Amino acid sequence: MVFAKGKVERGVAYVRSNALKGRRFKSLSGENLFLSHWESCVADKRIHGTTRKQVMACFQEERPHLQPLPNSLFPTYQEARRNVHRDSYVEVARAFYEVPAELIGHQVWVRWDSRCVRVFNERMEQVQIHTRVEPGRFSRVLGVGGLHAPVLGSCRYWISRAGVLGEECGQWAQGAFDTRGVQALRSIMGLCELIKQHSAIYLNQ
Repeated sequence: MVFAKGKVERGVAYVRSNALKGRRFKSLSGENLFLSHWESCVADKRIHGTTRKQVMACFQEERPHLQPLPNSLFPTYQEARRNVHRDSYVEVARAFYEVPAELIGHQVWVRWDSRCVRVFNERMEQVQIHTRVEPGRFSRVLGVGGLHAPVLGSCRYWISRAGVLGEECGQWAQGAFDTRGVQALRSIMGLCELIKQHSAIYLNQ
C-alpha cells in the first residue's frame, strides 16, 4: 500500500495527540521505551480509518513484500543559498567557510549536517568541503598558502579606506590584518561602516 504525503504526516499528528500529549520524559531512552510499548499495545491494535482493518494485521500481510533497509543511515542535512563574501568565505550557523576565490560575489549552494559543510557552484558541482567548526570560527582550505589576489586586493582596499578615516583607524585596520589575516576583513569593513553613525574624530579616539 502506498501512502501519500498527507497520510504520512497524519500519522505523526496521531502520535503527538495520542501517545505524547501531556507527557514528559526524563530521558530519550525512557521515551523510546514508552513509545515501543504504546505502539504494540495501542497503535498496532487500532482499526485504521482508511483500510478499516487492524494495523498489525495489515502489516503482517505486507511484511513478505518489504525489502530490507540499507546498511547506512539515510542522509539528513540542511541546505541553502549563500553569497560569497569579499573574503571568499560563506557563513553557515555563524561560522565561516572558505570557498574558491573566483566565486567571490556569486551565490553558491551550501549543504551542511552536524559533521561537515559542502559547497556547490551553480551547476551543483562540489567545489569545497569543510569540517564543521564552532560559531565565530573560520575554516580555511588545507594546503592553501598565502591569499588569492582578489582577497588580498579587498583587504588592501578596506585597510586604505580605514586609513582615510584617520591615522589611528588605519593603524588598527593594519594591525588587525597583520594579526588575523583575511579573517579580519569583516571587522575592518565594519569599522569603515561606523562612519555612517559616528564622526571620524570619535572613531579614532
